[in-house]
Amino acid sequence: MKRLLTILFLSLFCVMSYAQRKGDYYDMAYKLAGKHQIDSSFIYLDSLATKYADKNLYLYYNLTVNPRFRQMHQDKRWDELMNKILKAKHEVEDTLTLQCPQKKDVEKTITAEAKYYKMCVDINVKEKNLKVDGTVTVNFNKKAYIDFALWKYSTVKDIKVNGKDANIDFTPESKFQWMPQAGRLRVNKDNSDKATIHFTYTAHIDSVEAWMASCDTNLVMLSMYMPWYPHNLDSEHFTGDIIFKIDDNFKVSGSGLMSKRDKQWVMHQPWEGFDFEFIAAPNLKSRVVKSQGKSIEIDYLSFEEADVDLLANACQEIFNYYSKLYQVVPETKELKVVLLPDLGGAISRRNFIVAEAYIFNEDLFKLMAHEIGHFWWQYAPADNWLDWMNESFAEYSSLRAIKHHFGDALFKDYVKAYRESVRKVCPIMELDRNAPDAHTVFYNKGAIVLYDLQKKVGDEKFFKFMHTLAKSHVGTHVQLMNIAKNTMGSKWASWIEMRLQQ
Repeated sequence: MKRLLTILFLSLFCVMSYAQRKGDYYDMAYKLAGKHQIDSSFIYLDSLATKYADKNLYLYYNLTVNPRFRQMHQDKRWDELMNKILKAKHEVEDTLTLQCPQKKDVEKTITAEAKYYKMCVDINVKEKNLKVDGTVTVNFNKKAYIDFALWKYSTVKDIKVNGKDANIDFTPESKFQWMPQAGRLRVNKDNSDKATIHFTYTAHIDSVEAWMASCDTNLVMLSMYMPWYPHNLDSEHFTGDIIFKIDDNFKVSGSGLMSKRDKQWVMHQPWEGFDFEFIAAPNLKSRVVKSQGKSIEIDYLSFEEADVDLLANACQEIFNYYSKLYQVVPETKELKVVLLPDLGGAISRRNFIVAEAYIFNEDLFKLMAHEIGHFWWQYAPADNWLDWMNESFAEYSSLRAIKHHFGDALFKDYVKAYRESVRKVCPIMELDRNAPDAHTVFYNKGAIVLYDLQKKVGDEKFFKFMHTLAKSHVGTHVQLMNIAKNTMGSKWASWIEMRLQQ
């Protein structure tokens, strides 16, 4: 028995030495917890806390919300571990001087805007090339020009405004938020405010560094982040009809209604939006689930087929729950979810979500709850601090969905973790959207503000406030404050203002 214990100790020592060399305590603890080897998992977590708690200020948050470690929460060693992490975290945080770059929201003025796209796109995957021929109807709104973001490796062949050669300027080195490889295409107006711009260009889409974009034999993904079509950032309510030509072996999906016609794919996007997403892959699978009058399409590459129905049911549950919670039902009968590997996140468009996922679990449930939340919370600008009205409200919604689906104990774990993650971060108000901790501020901190507000004013006033915001499609701070005053009173409008400045 003694010899066996010695062998076990030496084995554990060798494994820990390896973990120390690799700095991989977290992964080892995660694997051991999954095998229900709790004692060994605690050994690694304690070493992790000792070595890294003062270097990784999100360690408490990550451990608290990780489902794998939840079985350990009732063990007294868990409280000791968390207290150790918090002590180290607070000691570091209390010495920090926050750098909070600010960027005031500028009230949007009337600008030229795109209204309707009609395009034909020929995709040569092998050569990584697009040929685009199409039109966009615009309203110049008495402005002299309209600016588009366009993939900077594009060769513009011909642009006409109302049938006449256009005066244009294409500057590949221009910078656009969220679009690191975009150039500025400026098209000058002719004599008419309302115009049809016809454009012909080719785009070489090799060396893609943009998010949510790819052109490879196993996956083609086109989105505004490239941007593969002339995208006007001031236009948020355009529609479109787009024909895609691609090799027959590709199966396709997209942000609109897809149909195949004469070996071409047609995407009809009749609802107003701010992006056109196109996804194609030889191995793309698809399943449509009909539920309560809604069509839920799940398109996937590396997702577990046995989990598709679980995901569809969860999406329906979340949608129904928010509709009841906020007493507002978005006008949609379709929902399409595309699940892809190695994306590093998710996006939400009207009726359309793209996310990285492999199995259905708690993490995917919460991710879907956030993205579906944007069906209610999406009307504030995304390029300045007002984005908190999109992200914090969607994140608060996801916490409510967690409580509804998993119960109060799990919900409290998330709230505790969120509150600790924002113990020392910048104020929400006027924070630059590109600030280092912007994600934590605009997602977690705002969600905690809403949670605290609900607790203080009570459910009746709070959800009247949320209902009115969702119904009104609120997108400005002034609108938010006015509705807060009208539904909860001036005291609580001032409270919100104060919390946004803290």
